[in-house]
Amino acid sequence: MDLQILISDRETGDRLSKIVDEACLLLAEYNGRLAAELEDRVDLSKMLSGFIALQKEKLVEAEKRLEVKFSHGMDSWNPGSLGHPCYPRISSIIFAVIYVNFV
Repeated sequence: MDLQILISDRETGDRLSKIVDEACLLLAEYNGRLAAELEDRVDLSKMLSGFIALQKEKLVEAEKRLEVKFSHGMDSWNPGSLGHPCYPRISSIIFAVIYVNFV
C-alpha cells in the first residue's frame, strides 16, 4: 500500500504520528525494564557464583577433616573432639554404664 493513500489529510497524519510516538515510548520503557532485569540477573549470578565457590571450598575442608579423623582409625576417635561440651561427659557415662553391666 502506498502511504499517500493511507494519509489523506493532516489530521490523519497527526493521529498516526501520535500512535507511533506512543508505541516508541512504550518500547523504550519496556527496554528499560528489560535492561534493569538483566542487570539484576547478572548481579544475582555473581552472588550465586561466589556462594557456590565458597560452599565448594567448605566441602573440601570438611572432607579433609573427615579424612584426617578416619585415617587415625576408630580407636582414636574422641567424642569430645566434636566440639560440644557434653560429649566427653556422655561418653564417660556410657563407658561407666557398660563397665558396671559387664563386670
